[in-house]
Amino acid sequence: MTSAAALAREVFAATLAEIEVERVVRRSLACGGGHLTVAGTSYDLSPFQRVLVVAIGKAALPMARALRAVLDGRVAGLDGVAVTNERSGARPAGFDVLVGGHPIPDEGSLVAGREVLRRVRDADAADTLIVFAISGGTSALCECPAHLDLTLSDLRQMHRELVSCGAVIAEVNAVRSRVSAIKAGRLAAAAPRATQITLFASDVNPGDLFSIGSGPTVRPPSTAIDAEGVISRFGLRGRLPASVQHCFEAPVSEADFPTDAHHEVLIDNAIAVGVAEAVTSARFGIDAEVEKSLVEVPVEDLASHLVTRAAAASRPFCLISGGEAICPVRGAGRGGRNQETALRAARLLVELDGHDDIAILSAGTDGIDGNSPSAGAVADCTTITRAGAIGMDAEDYLERSDSYAFFSTLGDTLMTGPTGNNVRDLRIVVALRGAAD
Repeated sequence: MTSAAALAREVFAATLAEIEVERVVRRSLACGGGHLTVAGTSYDLSPFQRVLVVAIGKAALPMARALRAVLDGRVAGLDGVAVTNERSGARPAGFDVLVGGHPIPDEGSLVAGREVLRRVRDADAADTLIVFAISGGTSALCECPAHLDLTLSDLRQMHRELVSCGAVIAEVNAVRSRVSAIKAGRLAAAAPRATQITLFASDVNPGDLFSIGSGPTVRPPSTAIDAEGVISRFGLRGRLPASVQHCFEAPVSEADFPTDAHHEVLIDNAIAVGVAEAVTSARFGIDAEVEKSLVEVPVEDLASHLVTRAAAASRPFCLISGGEAICPVRGAGRGGRNQETALRAARLLVELDGHDDIAILSAGTDGIDGNSPSAGAVADCTTITRAGAIGMDAEDYLERSDSYAFFSTLGDTLMTGPTGNNVRDLRIVVALRGAAD
């Protein structure tokens, strides 16, 4: 009989296959009869002599490949540029591919930012259609500082502080967007005469387009998070370079923002969660339920909730949830919020009496959890016992933020490699035996 841990792995793998970005984009687009149809919306291509594809993010290559396949031979003057974090993978023919750093920007990120901004400015004409394909990771992979005195070293320090302070992604991006010549709609504003369409593979909360990649083609909403408030709330003022803080002194101009744009979300975390639910029921014959209240919660609360729900099951059961746990970094180890979720859950699972066929899997759809090479991990009621038998103390690994070393030693990591996708995290809880009699 398949164990709960093995089943959780199978559900995760099957879900990743179903939400593969290139397949999703090609299913969502059609081109024919002089029109481009995007998720049911039709765009007349006859006014355009040129189409420029600009794909940025962890899903840039598959999105660019899909767009080229759909548009090739059906539009004039097709060319494009893709900015991603992977040097491997099939590259779309005729498109330039640039590689930037993630989660911390590097020199490649700045080269990509300058080149993308140049390409978009050069495409500023009424007979040009620009199709942006934006996915998670864009904020670090493609950057152009707003001020000349803002160095790469300053940017890297800012990113390190932001991604480790415990802020949620919308708060992180609120700060990043204030120091950039690309973010907060400024990339789209570089070509005001061109017609623009943006396709998103979203790694943020539903409806929050501005937070996807720090919104390079999205006008900041009136409800946008106050960046200076984020800096104060997380005690960052004394930890950010002076050049970063100077960016907040400059007034924001309306000319920075695009005035007209078309946006389509092709896939997001809610869709991925729904796919996982459907896969579990249809392919594996297990009752599945979606928990929608765990999108952004502290990691310790998330682990406790998942274990409590699993322990209460009275029949074979699978609980699916998504989002990103709030997980401040405490030590210099390797790991991420998914592996820490699994490790905290393991400490609680070992305390259950008779619930020895429960597994909790937590993993990133991008295949990378924090600063580790793993997508995440799976824990069950034997995890802590097996670790103890070889002298590993879970508390020690938690204190050092070293959850990857813990799970890799046990062979319980999820090693997918970069997936070319990024629609946040999935948690898959499987309880096969249900509650004890």
